[in-house]
Amino acid sequence: MNNLRRSGEKYMTKHILSVCLIVCVFFLGCSQQESNKISHPRLEFDRIKQLSDPKDIYKGLLRLWDVSVSYKEHMLQSESPSRDDFLFAVELGSALAYFSVDKFEDRISCNSLHTLLLDSHKAESFDELPAVYTEVYQTYKRVCDDPTWEQAYAAYLQQVPVRFTFYDELEKQKFELSKANKKVYESKEDKQAYYVVVGTFKSDAAASRLAISLMQEDLPVMTATLMGKNDVELERIQIGPYIGKRRVNAAQNQLAALGYADVYLIHAPK
Repeated sequence: MNNLRRSGEKYMTKHILSVCLIVCVFFLGCSQQESNKISHPRLEFDRIKQLSDPKDIYKGLLRLWDVSVSYKEHMLQSESPSRDDFLFAVELGSALAYFSVDKFEDRISCNSLHTLLLDSHKAESFDELPAVYTEVYQTYKRVCDDPTWEQAYAAYLQQVPVRFTFYDELEKQKFELSKANKKVYESKEDKQAYYVVVGTFKSDAAASRLAISLMQEDLPVMTATLMGKNDVELERIQIGPYIGKRRVNAAQNQLAALGYADVYLIHAPK
């Protein structure tokens, strides 16, 4: 009787161990599949919209560009890719390409982003753009430092121009400068070549995004690799060369209009 009881206990023990082993293998497989799963950019985008801190939103949008690129590559390798999902990832990546600066303080303005998104499709309004462009812009308005620029610009357009009689009379006057005075206003020809440095990055991805956005504006982009402190390799994005300060000033004004005001000059090697 005792032997029969011991045999039954051994059988139950083995059975319980087998069940535990099957359960463990099942959950391990599920966990492995979950770790290999590619994040869908739509789910990641919806998560970012729930954030409240502007810096967290900005960091999330920077990461979302990488997520959209990874998902697009995943769809290209898939045996049965979804056309809508692939198109969404492509359009989302295009809209996020203008977030090329890692530092929150140097982020692009809403005014510049608005202009760039419209110009990318030669559109007059967001109604002519993919819907995700509007989503990106509306989300970024919670981040940029000029979210009310559209209202301010509309108010500016409604202002009535004021013209003083003094200027009307001034146009009728004729002035002549002596040869001595003309020399003061004659500028010497500047033959110095300059580069305008737009940004320096540790991350190749951030440097690439900035270079792409500048090339889309038909700017002469150059990438230079240099060594920083502690032998850290850096990627410097610059445009040029430009001959003379007048052309440099024009390039700087164009960059400022695109949201890149914090730039500096370096001499081009002769």
